[in-house]
Amino acid sequence: MNRFEKSIILLVPVNLLVFLLELERGSPVEPHWTWILGTMFLHFLVLFLTIRALYQRPFPDPNQKLTWCLWIILTLPIGLIIYLVKYGWKPRPH
Repeated sequence: MNRFEKSIILLVPVNLLVFLLELERGSPVEPHWTWILGTMFLHFLVLFLTIRALYQRPFPDPNQKLTWCLWIILTLPIGLIIYLVKYGWKPRPH
């Protein structure tokens, strides 16, 4: 993953924190539809970038890529976080 992709991934917890602080202030939820749609787009973008990075990374066993892909998709967000900590932040070997 390059620096731009990592910065997009780091926007997710910041986005969630700002949204929760806005809700805590007591502002109504109805005006936040644009925020919610933007957050959904951001989450899909992070999922896409992570799966793309997964398939660009070489693994000794080709089935390991499929296993990680299923793990990420089926156990969101736990699998996504585990993959990013274990492989995502490290440079790809060439």
